Amino acid sequence: MTTSKTVREIVQNDYVLSFGLQNRILNLTQVARLMRPSVKNSLNKDVSIDSIVMALSRMQDDMVEFAVPNKLKIDQFVIKKDLALISLQKSKKNLQKILKLKLYALQNDKFYSVSESMNEISLMIHESLVDLFESYNLDGVNFVQNNIAALMIKIPKEYLELTGMFQYFVQRLTLHSVNILEISSTYTELIFYVHEDGVSDVINLF
Repeated sequence: MTTSKTVREIVQNDYVLSFGLQNRILNLTQVARLMRPSVKNSLNKDVSIDSIVMALSRMQDDMVEFAVPNKLKIDQFVIKKDLALISLQKSKKNLQKILKLKLYALQNDKFYSVSESMNEISLMIHESLVDLFESYNLDGVNFVQNNIAALMIKIPKEYLELTGMFQYFVQRLTLHSVNILEISSTYTELIFYVHEDGVSDVINLF
């Protein structure tokens, strides 16, 4: 194992280091000082700071092309309002019943989206569907929150390989004091669910 390979392994397993090298925002000499004990331990021999700096510099040159630009281009940005965010317990009974809600939403051209985790279901629906949802008497409803907006962002396929691409959008929203309530995604689309009163702050953000 060489110094270069050891440094590369350390960087590849550390998102912050990878992001910093890609965007040329790190002091390589300082990073080398911090990495030196780990490199020495892995190689079981003394290693100079200069050799680590050289390895970092080579990696940085290779990684810059994958850096996230200061401003990403997006293919489409749509805001949908008058939504409700619902959280409930995940169970076979609940999943079967919300399929009826999905069918109704599709037939009536109403917004409907669902996310599942290990123990919970998150429903994002048009507010006009809330009464219908409540009529199903589902088990384990955690909360129903109205006045939600969906920020729907379609990104170019070439951005999918950018390390930190997802973080780029999250940072832009949080830096503008927008509270992200829920996130969902598909292959080239991201959806951030936020309070409607924060929408005016993001209209020209992307």
